Amino acid sequence: MSYIEESLSSGEVIHKVFQLHWFAKVPMYCWLVLGLVTFGLTWLLALYEYFRLRSIEQGVTNKRVILKTGIISRHTEEMKLSSIETVSVLSSSAWPSPIRVSQVSVPSCSGDLTIRVL
Repeated sequence: MSYIEESLSSGEVIHKVFQLHWFAKVPMYCWLVLGLVTFGLTWLLALYEYFRLRSIEQGVTNKRVILKTGIISRHTEEMKLSSIETVSVLSSSAWPSPIRVSQVSVPSCSGDLTIRVL
């Protein structure tokens, strides 16, 4: 069971759980390929990167926006939908279109929630 499912309050429903873009896994694959040359020394970095990516959860419920990161310790950022003032998307045009990097900022009264999207 994911953190988002565990932390649901009464009457709260998950609208969307976001998956990471395939490009986020490229460093892990680079470490795996480099491990063939270094006799497996970089495979530990690939294993760390795999668990780091698996620990990221992003989702939206009918009451809040949730971002959870962390392998051993859990770091969460949650924001009520009622406190969201605006949503801004900053997209990088320096990359070719299949590899566009975006940053979604959700400012509110209680603080800002920033999610980097590949």
